[in-house]
Amino acid sequence: MNYDDYLPHIDVEEGMSRVLNNMALYLKLLNKFNPRQMTDLALEAIASGDKAAVIQSVHALRGTSGNLSLPALSTVTEHIEELAKRDMDYSHLVEMLENATDGLEKAIETLTANI
Repeated sequence: MNYDDYLPHIDVEEGMSRVLNNMALYLKLLNKFNPRQMTDLALEAIASGDKAAVIQSVHALRGTSGNLSLPALSTVTEHIEELAKRDMDYSHLVEMLENATDGLEKAIETLTANI
């Protein structure tokens, strides 16, 4: 199977390598992950203007997405976190965060249906 179709949302090969190529386990982890819930928490923090909450919520989302090899979500959260830490504007990345989450949800659904 060609896993390139799931990029940039899911790097299946890298994710599989993190769980000793156990596809059942990797899919279980992906299905347990709720990117929408975590993204919504980050968006609430962004809307509130609470810098510490923004950093905390995107850091958690970045860590989980990195551990599961979800490059698009990991990248955008990394950028938001770095800008927030530097007190720089990251509002231009909010739409990218939403798009990465939407794309990831679709990619997980498609991957699960095709395995």
